[in-house]
Amino acid sequence: MQDLSLLTWKEIKEIDKGKSIVFAVMAPIEEHGWHLPLATDLIEGEYWSKGAMKIAEDRSDATCFYLPSFPIASASVNEFYGSIHFTMRTCLPVADRVGDAVVEVSEDRCMHLNFKGGFSEIAEAHKVIHKYAGEHNIGLSDRAYEAYNKDMSVDVYYCLAQHKI
Repeated sequence: MQDLSLLTWKEIKEIDKGKSIVFAVMAPIEEHGWHLPLATDLIEGEYWSKGAMKIAEDRSDATCFYLPSFPIASASVNEFYGSIHFTMRTCLPVADRVGDAVVEVSEDRCMHLNFKGGFSEIAEAHKVIHKYAGEHNIGLSDRAYEAYNKDMSVDVYYCLAQHKI
């Protein structure tokens, strides 16, 4: 795993984008009781993303990159000192923006589901895709992407396996 922000644009140009995964952690700075630091969500996000990168690199030929963490995200905690966050209305339009400064993750061979069940029920979307793939003899790889949309739907993408698992 490498810090993408420390590479030059020439180095980034040479990266095999078809075998690369980029992680970006976004988390609010907010209270977590008297005993935990305000950056608890950020610390956990960085920890879990590093673990996910290690698993991805160990189990596939992917190369993982990470961006500096964004210490701001959506939250609804307003009554505590030190909370730094945006509302959902502010954050969500960023989630579906694709433009000059944002690179869209794409795969040539993937299965896509636009799940309208809401963010909290995203596990159900994964079950639906796995059930469909099983019923139609479609092999899925371990690589999956989730894109959270401002209409509260989630686009879930699974890369297809080279051969039926």
